[in-house]
Amino acid sequence: QNATMLTAKYAKNSSVIQSRYIENELDSCWGTYSACKQVFLRWFNESHSIAIESAYPTISQNCTPSDTYLENARNISQLQIVLGGYRLGDILKKVASLIRALPYKKPHSTNSDWTLNNTAKIFLGLTCLFSTLFLIAIFRLSTNKPTKNSKSTQLLE
Repeated sequence: QNATMLTAKYAKNSSVIQSRYIENELDSCWGTYSACKQVFLRWFNESHSIAIESAYPTISQNCTPSDTYLENARNISQLQIVLGGYRLGDILKKVASLIRALPYKKPHSTNSDWTLNNTAKIFLGLTCLFSTLFLIAIFRLSTNKPTKNSKSTQLLE
């Protein structure tokens, strides 16, 4: 329900997503480490800039966040979640295509000569890790129902 609402609010073809989401930007990652590093570094810097420009200037230490701050934080958080979901989906699609492209030799014994190369093993492990973390986050969001009186828990409603 929440994912459907958020992807409708921030569709891939919406201007706010199109300004930050490049559908094939991960294609360069599968060739060299430095190209992939640049993509992830850009994502990191983009998120850091959003925090510096949008969140930190509008809140003071030891003060209760205003309703305006909470609404802004909610919208930014939702956008970041959707953007991260689109990017994670791209990673998973690419990893799946790489795994499908690997040669498969049916094992004849317990000492199979079929092996994944090291890159595929790393990406398979990362896929499992990210998928597990994503499922945990979705489960926690769906089971933790915020109360109307708790401003800090209303961010992801």
